[in-house]
Amino acid sequence: MNVCNVLKIDQLASDSCVQLAELLLHGLRTGKIRNEGRALEFLPKFLQRLETTDSMTVASKGHCSLHISLTEADYEYPDDISGDEYKSTVVSRLCEMQWPSSAAITLATVFRDLILTAEQLQTAITKLLRQLKKLGLQELPPFVYQLLLLSGKGHKKIALNGIIDHFDWLDGICQNAKTDAMYGIKIDH
Repeated sequence: MNVCNVLKIDQLASDSCVQLAELLLHGLRTGKIRNEGRALEFLPKFLQRLETTDSMTVASKGHCSLHISLTEADYEYPDDISGDEYKSTVVSRLCEMQWPSSAAITLATVFRDLILTAEQLQTAITKLLRQLKKLGLQELPPFVYQLLLLSGKGHKKIALNGIIDHFDWLDGICQNAKTDAMYGIKIDH
């Protein structure tokens, strides 16, 4: 059974979707998202639900009805914003904030599930490429897979060049380690 069907996101009020989306962003920004950021998989559903909303108000500070305490560091929205503008702002915020490396694979999936403009897609791919150096070797295959799926929407060359550059960089590190080991050079990191 699909969790989204159980939650009936399409029946949630706009302000509830906004509050849940803000909770996810706040958790990501503060590093409180657990389980590889799996909860973030709901973000595209919330944003899709809001996309057709003409006008809404986003509580930027204080407490919202879900009893989420938003701090001064959270984003300040205009008094009146459309659902599409809100989605664009959320995508920009995702690309600007620091992520825990454990959430990178899920965020690649989140970007894939969102309908993005060409510019947003390029920004998202560039942000994801910057995450490569933060990932462990076991995380690389699923992350690269999600990145390649995302690049199917556009900017394949940027994605492929970034992936190739990363693996060239890794290869250089391995080659240097082999050379150092061959000559008995010990380097403390």
